[in-house]
Amino acid sequence: MGGAGCEHLACSLGKLGKLQKLVLDLRRNSVGPKGGQCLSDALSQLAHLESLVVWLHVNDIGPEAGRSLAAALGQLARLSTLKVSLDGNGLGPEAARALAGALGRLAQLRELHVDLEYNHIGEKEKTEIRGLLAALPAAEKTFFL
Repeated sequence: MGGAGCEHLACSLGKLGKLQKLVLDLRRNSVGPKGGQCLSDALSQLAHLESLVVWLHVNDIGPEAGRSLAAALGQLARLSTLKVSLDGNGLGPEAARALAGALGRLAQLRELHVDLEYNHIGEKEKTEIRGLLAALPAAEKTFFL
């Protein structure tokens, strides 16, 4: 798919503002930083989402797009279910912290699955991020770092 294909997909997604449930499987699609940013922008427009599954592993979106994605997810106040797999994207600790912080703003969140493995996060940062994720109020949560 690449960044250009993700840009087209994001343009279409952004027009689905009343969408309540979305499953987006973009594993190993070479989305890259630009595609990650476009996808983040589109997701931020889906304010009615209640359930979101985003499989983005091994797309090298990088830290900046990772922080944008975190900010976009943090705006989806109606989310009760979130499954996000970002393993192998070179996010680094700051983007991972941003994601944990953004998820803390989702008061309706009941089910959470987060995969942040293989993202250049040191052991000390992993411990900190695990603590942030564990403190989230979601009843069901699993996370991998």
